[in-house]
Amino acid sequence: RRGEHALSEVRRIEQAAIDAAARVLAVSQRSATTLEREYALQPGKLRVLHNALTPLPQVPAVPSTQPVVLYTGRLSLQKGPDLFLQAAARVHARLPQVCFVLAGEGSLYPELEKLALELGLADVVRFAGFLDGRALAEAYAGAAAFVMPSRAEPFGMVVLEAMQHRVPVMYPQDAGAAEVLKSGIRIAAGDIAHAAEQLRRLLTDRSYWEETAQA
Repeated sequence: RRGEHALSEVRRIEQAAIDAAARVLAVSQRSATTLEREYALQPGKLRVLHNALTPLPQVPAVPSTQPVVLYTGRLSLQKGPDLFLQAAARVHARLPQVCFVLAGEGSLYPELEKLALELGLADVVRFAGFLDGRALAEAYAGAAAFVMPSRAEPFGMVVLEAMQHRVPVMYPQDAGAAEVLKSGIRIAAGDIAHAAEQLRRLLTDRSYWEETAQA
């Protein structure tokens, strides 16, 4: 998942686990391809088994005069919360009433807080911390749009979680979840301009919002 940033000791442990395993399960074909490329694997040991979804509580959407764009996940470089904030800055320049919520914890938090200030987003960005169960369901239900901006994503369960609550979703076209989904907005990983453009359209074109949410 960390690509060229992977630690050599972590790779050594992972290779030892692969060597010891009778079977290696990858959550997507993308992950399987990466495993075959980056690690030594005995022929026939690898299988693809896509993630299943545990339903979240169903909660009613609470009407809001301030549209919310949501990110959920670890606050780490791999998950791309910094890309989320950069896209948010572009949206904010045109739609200053929109609020951006990051739900999750991680080592990148201090840098993200600083970045939000530098981008002039201090008044419209909220760091919600770790959410689970009903609190997480309420965050999805209250969102006008959901963005998964990962730089590398073996699968991406959060997209499926958001879709349970009829929230338009945006995710990288090479994420593992893209192998099983036919709906939502796909973007190239790291394409901030396209993400911002699509968010602005979702937030200003109700017909497009309905089409994306129901797909």
